[in-house]
Amino acid sequence: MANKVKPAHSKCEHCTDRGCAIYANRPEVCATFQCLWLATQQSPALALPAAMRPDRCGVVIDLNCAGTLLAHCAYPSSWKRAPMRQWLLSLARGGHNVLLDSNEGTALLRADGSTLALRCIGVDPVSNNRVYVAESTI
Repeated sequence: MANKVKPAHSKCEHCTDRGCAIYANRPEVCATFQCLWLATQQSPALALPAAMRPDRCGVVIDLNCAGTLLAHCAYPSSWKRAPMRQWLLSLARGGHNVLLDSNEGTALLRADGSTLALRCIGVDPVSNNRVYVAESTI
């Protein structure tokens, strides 16, 4: 299977209401990916609650190599439901960068619960992380 890069803010073409249509033959990048929820299940002391499981809350949590938490939301408001909202806000209040990503775009979650719209201006060639600027500065 050829490696194709999925455009940002788009659903994978193989994603169905029953899961991955090519699960048995999925690309290596998919087979090795672990969302943060799944990764925390290895340690009872760190395990995120079942209510935050991606298929239940509509949010897949990922951490990039810079330590930025990315909340990939099935719907723009998916992150606003408990307990996800409280958890994300606690991280933002603790000084962590929390990005909310949905089909409407990407926003930075601020410590006060407000959001700042961001625009991707490229990809860092070293880290392969997306680089964002505030929409208001463009």
